Amino acid sequence: MSGPAWGSVSDDAKDFVEHLLVLREKKRPTAEKALQHKWLSQGAKQGEDAAAVSAPLKLKGDQGAMDAMSNFRK
Repeated sequence: MSGPAWGSVSDDAKDFVEHLLVLREKKRPTAEKALQHKWLSQGAKQGEDAAAVSAPLKLKGDQGAMDAMSNFRK
């Protein structure tokens, strides 16, 4: 997680992503546990990475983006 794209991303956000990318399912956090991560619980309150936190909300009304996400999952 280096380079210009990651330059403005907080360490807590990077930690969150790293935890979600664990290959072994038993070691990867559940959705419930992931939602308790420091970045989501404290970062949003402090305004850190506000654009990243609100990105899913912006996509909600964009049918094209939602279709693209659905196709990506497939």
